[in-house]
Amino acid sequence: RRYIEDASIAGVPIYLDHGKVGILEETITETGYLNTSETFLLLLSLDALKKSNSDPELYYRMAEAVTRYSNELTLKEAVTLTSRVKIFPALSEEVSSDPKVLESIIKALNANRAIEFTYQKPNEKKEIRKVDPYYLFFKRTDWYLIGNCHLRKELRIFRVGRMANVHQLLETFVMPDNLSIEEYMGDVWELEKGDEFDLEIVFNSDVAPIIMETKYHPLEKKELLSDGSVSYKLRCSGKNEVFRWVLSFGDNAKVIKPIDFCLNMIEIGRYYLDTYRT
Repeated sequence: RRYIEDASIAGVPIYLDHGKVGILEETITETGYLNTSETFLLLLSLDALKKSNSDPELYYRMAEAVTRYSNELTLKEAVTLTSRVKIFPALSEEVSSDPKVLESIIKALNANRAIEFTYQKPNEKKEIRKVDPYYLFFKRTDWYLIGNCHLRKELRIFRVGRMANVHQLLETFVMPDNLSIEEYMGDVWELEKGDEFDLEIVFNSDVAPIIMETKYHPLEKKELLSDGSVSYKLRCSGKNEVFRWVLSFGDNAKVIKPIDFCLNMIEIGRYYLDTYRT
């Protein structure tokens, strides 16, 4: 269910209706072949359907339909696109991306052409960016673009909802052989990149069941201790995101590493003590 809902929110033509999985009927035309974009969206639907452990018969029917209504070249291009566009399951909320912006990025991905666009973070001025679009992925409430930023001269992650006026340029690029989205995002907690650090936390017995049954990161290591608490260890990046996650557990979590988390906890404790002291 989680995969199906996330795929639907992201614009993939698949939906849940009273627990039943379906695809939008207008996606497949009665005559002619599917174009690359239509084939690509249906392949994403197939991926979401497969991961959701839904009706296998529907999965095979959809796979057969995609093959039947796509010519060989179109199918090949669409398969190539699906290796560079991913949907990561998360909370189901409204997507903030403009569909036209998303379509322009996908076209540039398919053509391996650079794009130029305006980019504006909250409370900051608009910037014009030029980027080689490498990967596109969906996480939580929006699409994100991983690409080579010509301004910063390094790989950056751009939130598609902050992008506007996207133009495909004549300039082409070649995908780096040693780059994959799985490796690039492998140590990230959510979206924030940065230096890796060692995280070690002891969660008390009150939240131990939740910690043990929930997978927060692919690389995490958990151990149930004799007193009912849980030792949680991980090497990752994204300190700000991880710190906010730790804070959400309140006094049920004791930070062992890193030391700057401990110091931040002390400062926060002093703030609350001074603010709410009667």
